[in-house]
Amino acid sequence: MNHGQFDSYITIPIGIILGTDYIVTVCNQSTNSLENVIKKNVNTSMKSRFALEILFSISTQYIEKLKQLNKQRLKIENNLRDSLTNKQLYDLMEIEKSLVYFLTSLKGNGDIITKLFRTNSVKLYEDDKDLLEDVKIENNQGIETTELYTRILNSITGSYSSLISNELNNTMKTLTLITVFLTLPTLVFSFFGMNVTLPIADQDPFSWMIILILALIFIALIRLALWRRRIS
Repeated sequence: MNHGQFDSYITIPIGIILGTDYIVTVCNQSTNSLENVIKKNVNTSMKSRFALEILFSISTQYIEKLKQLNKQRLKIENNLRDSLTNKQLYDLMEIEKSLVYFLTSLKGNGDIITKLFRTNSVKLYEDDKDLLEDVKIENNQGIETTELYTRILNSITGSYSSLISNELNNTMKTLTLITVFLTLPTLVFSFFGMNVTLPIADQDPFSWMIILILALIFIALIRLALWRRRIS
């Protein structure tokens, strides 16, 4: 599925039925895995070989899609360094959801591959055993890669969550300091605006400068106190 310029994926089950002289594949959607096997002109009379080729094609496609998801993650990560938007977070969520689908399906395929090694109901020749070993290697690589990308994505998400919280704290601290510095002059001016006798005469032309200097002195003292406490 395409979300804007990034792709996300879901997985669908596929059934492979091996009969005495027939093979049946069941899937509710068309799949490239089966088409790729058909293009290789695999002899369908070799039913076990045909089934293993399908499993190998599926495992290979998982690796290819994982590389594509990782490229998308790197692109989003580069954009995050410049600016953080909701769309980028949604894209990361789509990648994470795709990885969850992949990991669940790959582990399910791994259980099936393990059973094929142990069962005697499916006849395997020496070449088939080698192919089954290749399928197991590809599937295990897919599982390890998916788990690695999931951990990286979780680490990135956690790091940016911490950065967002830190930016919010810095913003709140800045707004608080601005509020404090704006309150001090208002406090000083309010004293001299009351109808009471004060040391500075109303007729003095320089009285407003004295009041302003007092307000600035208060601001400087508070700024010094905050600096010593490493608050600002």
